This record gives sequence, structure tokens and C-alpha cells, in this order.
Amino acid sequence: MSTSTAMSCVTGVTDPYIRVKVKGQDGTELFFKIRRDAKLKKLMNVYCDRCAMDLISTVFLFDGCRIQGKQTPDE
Repeated sequence: MSTSTAMSCVTGVTDPYIRVKVKGQDGTELFFKIRRDAKLKKLMNVYCDRCAMDLISTVFLFDGCRIQGKQTPDE
């Protein structure tokens, strides 16, 4: 059984950091502040560690599209 999580972002154009909200299926929300050029794999690992979930069985989505760990927030 896979778990899907939705991601949204709030950002300023000149800020090198981006704030990301990760919302789980159960409605829980975690907020992260990451660099724009950082790989999303780091965020995914931290989220799964904090929520005691398996990264392999978790799907991350942004606007309905699946997120890859090698992507950055700017992509």
C-alpha cells in the first residue's frame, strides 16, 4: 500500500530558500525550509523519518504530478 503526500510551496522570488508544506493523507502538515537548488530527495527522507514511513512506499505529488527525488524546487 502506498501513501501519497501533497506538496505546496510559498515563496519569494529573490529568496534563495523556499518554504514547502507537505500534507499527508491523514491531514497532518509538516513545513520545511530548503534551498531552491537542493534535491527534493533530502526533504522526502526527512519527512518519511519524522512520520515513521517507508520512502519506497510513499508517493510525493505536486499539483497532481509525481515528484522525483532528483528534482529541485525550481523544477
